[in-house]
Formats: sequence, structure tokens, C-alpha cells
Amino acid sequence: MRHGRAGSRLGEGFVLGLIATGAVSVAIAAVVAIVLRGVDLFGDAVAVTFPLHDGGIVGALKDAPDVLSSSYSAAIVTIDGLPAEARWLFLLEGALPALATVGVCAVAWRLGVSLIWSRPFRRSMSVAIGIAACLVVAGGVLGQLAGAFGRAIAVGHLAEADPRVHD
Repeated sequence: MRHGRAGSRLGEGFVLGLIATGAVSVAIAAVVAIVLRGVDLFGDAVAVTFPLHDGGIVGALKDAPDVLSSSYSAAIVTIDGLPAEARWLFLLEGALPALATVGVCAVAWRLGVSLIWSRPFRRSMSVAIGIAACLVVAGGVLGQLAGAFGRAIAVGHLAEADPRVHD
């Protein structure tokens, strides 16, 4: 019976270690994504996605059989000379949710390591989970807010050259 328990414990430790390693891997991928987004945003021309309302019918699908309706929901606009403020806001739009991911992964790693050590419910764990929850909320809300302000600055920049942009 003891042999079975030791084998079970070893298997649990392996699985928990695998989960902790996966959490670290996801966190590293999120940080790499932030860096790559920053490199992309601070290049010469920046591709910005703008949501569209009443984007019109997709011409290629207008006469296609079995297609009841189609419309455009976004436009990708490549902008040259985008102001630095907009670039930073677009970086925040992607970085804040990614940092929330890093926070959740850090909590998952800590929980996995604590379970391996057979001490999962430390006092610090509830604080860590609370901080991760705050990061998720802040990353979701503030990331979208930063993106909206960035798009407003981009539209203002384009409108300086041609006021018809607002149409």
C-alpha cells in the first residue's frame, strides 16, 4: 500500500510541476508578445484596427448562394507618422491584458509549487489571487480604454491632413 501512495505522490508532483512550468511558459510568451508589439508599433508605419459600424455589404459575397447577409466589422489602416502618444496607448492596449496574464500565471506557478511542497493554503495565496483578479479587471478595462484613446488620437492625426476622415 505504501508503494502505491509513493507512486501516486510522485505522479502528482510531476503533474503539478508540469502545470507550474506551463504557467511560466505562458507568462514568458506574454512578455515576448508585448516586446514584439512594441517593436511593431515604433516602426515607420503602424497598422491600426478600427471597428466599423454599418460597414456595408461585402461585394464578393453579394450574389453568393446561401449567404443571407455580410458586412465589414473592422478596417485595418496603416498610418505613417502616427504620433508617439497614440503608439504608447496602443502598446498599453496590448500590454495591460498581457501583464494580467503574467499575474495569473505567477499565481498559478506559486500555487503549483505550494502544492508540490504540500502547503497550498498559505496566507499569501489569498493576497496573490486578489492581486491577480485586480490585474485581470484592470488589464481588460484599461487596455480597451487605452486603445480607444489611441484610435481617437490616430483619427485626429489623419483629420489634420484631411477633415473628411471624420465622415
